[in-house]
Amino acid sequence: MNRYLSLRAVTAVAAAVALLCVALLVRRPALAAVAVAVAAPVGLGVVLWRRPELDIEVGVSAARVVEGDVVQVLVTVAADTEVAWLDVEYEPAPGLDSVDGILRRIVTIPEGMARVIAFEVKPSQWGVLATGRLRVVVRDRFGLFALATIRSLDAVLRVYPAEARLRSLATPARTGSSLGAHLAAVRGDGCEYADVRPWQPGDRRRAINWRVSARRGATWVSDRHPERSADVVLLLDDTAALGPGDDTTLRRAVQAAMTLAENHLLAQDKVGLLAVGAPLRWLAPRSGTRQLYAIVDTLLDCRLARLSGLGRQPALVAGGLRPGTTVVGLTLLADDRIVEVLGELRRHGHHVVAVEPATPPPAPGDSRARLAAMRLWNAERAARRERLLEAGVVSLRWDEDVPLRVLLARVGRPAALSRARS
Repeated sequence: MNRYLSLRAVTAVAAAVALLCVALLVRRPALAAVAVAVAAPVGLGVVLWRRPELDIEVGVSAARVVEGDVVQVLVTVAADTEVAWLDVEYEPAPGLDSVDGILRRIVTIPEGMARVIAFEVKPSQWGVLATGRLRVVVRDRFGLFALATIRSLDAVLRVYPAEARLRSLATPARTGSSLGAHLAAVRGDGCEYADVRPWQPGDRRRAINWRVSARRGATWVSDRHPERSADVVLLLDDTAALGPGDDTTLRRAVQAAMTLAENHLLAQDKVGLLAVGAPLRWLAPRSGTRQLYAIVDTLLDCRLARLSGLGRQPALVAGGLRPGTTVVGLTLLADDRIVEVLGELRRHGHHVVAVEPATPPPAPGDSRARLAAMRLWNAERAARRERLLEAGVVSLRWDEDVPLRVLLARVGRPAALSRARS
């Protein structure tokens, strides 16, 4: 901690020196006595004040919160000697707002004791947020001397979205054998009506359609679609992001992936995550609440520290997926290697869909060079879309105003790939 004289002490010393100089010039001993009286408290403070040794610990009341929840930043200060004046000022990091507007507290600490100071903040955005920094000032009883330090806080908050705005499910191309919420292409026991057919040996009696049988004079049974689970892999391209401030395409892609994962896991699907960046992050498809937390934590990390470049051999994970797995790629198509990854997944027999978050329109003040660069970049992306279509992967441009469910429903089956682009 840095030690310095307070304004009060500097003023007292300056006044004493000035009075002493005047006393010498006019030869008035009374003024010299006044100068000594003014400087005496400063000298007394130097003799009596003991420099305290502070132990400062900072934490949060909850490391994982939901956007809009109130969380406390707890500052614990312990001292080996009495602190008559402890001034703690808290500066929240971007994304954190004070609940009561109180960001500065002044307390005393008895000798050998500790004080806990709490600042209530509320996250205004989701993601991995830093907690800010502290300015701690210790003053003596007379306010003459001070110790000051500025400390950045190491504690972080993982803030989850408050509401799922994109209530949507990607229709799987192929379902598994376990129970789930999707209708299988095959027929069997289920609730959804499929068709009627003549009775065959081995059919159950409860499958007989008595109305059709009475009309046709023969035994007919009803076929139904069973409900099955599906394997879904969310591919997040975190190598590029466009947009002002925090409202970027990467933020929208992360939020979409988060909501898709939650909804498919609630539907008893197995969900995996492939975050294509540096480094490569891969979570194999699994089900359950634990998998949801693992996916959300990985997505928050992607938003916290986005590094340029692609991981090595991301398509190697395709060999470990069940044939017919639905892969939803959230990407800007800013790199040719993303096209190779999606095409490789399609060649392995998986149902692949590329979803492009809408990019912000050009600003009115953009220069001609910037506008020309944007046109060139859009032309390159259009060429990559054509390459994806040739590989059997449809690319959908997604605006937040359009529900993601509407787009994904258009490519529910591989046969619809050629029609979805129209």
